[in-house]
Amino acid sequence: MKILTEALRKTVAVALLLTLALCLVFAARERADFQASMASRTDELKQVLRLSTVDVATENPLVEVKTERPFYSIQTKRIEYTMTNISDRNLTYGAPFRFEILLDGEWYDLGPNDAFILIGYYLLVGETEGGGVNIDLSRRLINWPYLPYNWLEEYGWLPGHYRIVKEIGLRHYAAEFYLR
Repeated sequence: MKILTEALRKTVAVALLLTLALCLVFAARERADFQASMASRTDELKQVLRLSTVDVATENPLVEVKTERPFYSIQTKRIEYTMTNISDRNLTYGAPFRFEILLDGEWYDLGPNDAFILIGYYLLVGETEGGGVNIDLSRRLINWPYLPYNWLEEYGWLPGHYRIVKEIGLRHYAAEFYLR
């Protein structure tokens, strides 16, 4: 009886190892397929999007702009950000923003939000103001004019490195984040 139990344990152990090996092989294959699909989508986007022409202020910034978190789920509905005036003077900004994606080391413009009110706000010395960008695909409140027609409905957001660009005090500032 003891010999039978030992043989059964070895058989079960071998079966589990084979199952694990098959799972790893299939996972690696799915990952490779996913990466190939992402590369294809990235190439497609690079053909239709415009390179960003925004010069983001990095030297002697007057404002610190950052997202609430550095990483967001691909299903996120809204990206929150804050703007803090770190200068010695009051600054003005408006409601418009740009949304950009980093593809192969270069920023590409997904377009400005084209539905906003033309109003000026003050960002006082030392003050922090918040804002948010709705990226909920089910609500499509914002039209991303540089994306191919129905791109988001078909593919959704690509996992990757993004930034929200705001003009504050006649300079551009960016809050970067990742969708994954």
